[in-house]
This record gives sequence, C-alpha cells and structure tokens, in this order.
Amino acid sequence: YNGGTHLPDITVVTPVFDDAQSEILFWAASRGHHADVGGTAPGSMTPLATTVDEEGVLFDNFRIVNRGRFRETELEALLTDHPYP
Repeated sequence: YNGGTHLPDITVVTPVFDDAQSEILFWAASRGHHADVGGTAPGSMTPLATTVDEEGVLFDNFRIVNRGRFRETELEALLTDHPYP
C-alpha cells in the first residue's frame, strides 16, 4: 500500500541535504518486508480480510521525523490505536 505491494512492505523515504542543510540534494528510499504488522491473523496476510484494518496497521504517508524531532508520541498512537493487535 502506498509504496509496497501489501501492508508488511514498509517504505521509508529520507531527504539528503547539502552541507548547509538548506537544500535537498536527493531522496533516499529503503523498503523492508516485515513479518507481521498486526491484523486478524499472524503474518498480516489473511485471505479472510474484508477491510484493510483486518490486514494490519496502515502507514499512510506518516512523517517519522519533523524538523529534526522524532515524533515518538504520534508513532506510538499510530501503532496502538488500531482495532487489532
């Protein structure tokens, strides 16, 4: 979803700045497949799912760091405010 073929494929995109930290030179992307991102079945890939929530946590364009600050509280809310563990 949004960068992967299914929820367990999570993509992180990071800007790389010049030495003065004033201009983005390019973007680096990395993708990893995770064994489980929640949902109604282990592995987050149940064929019985009728909604995306049943497949696990949906990371929909979430900003992890904003202006140098790690958004831990917001990330924790994203990971825990979900109908399925």
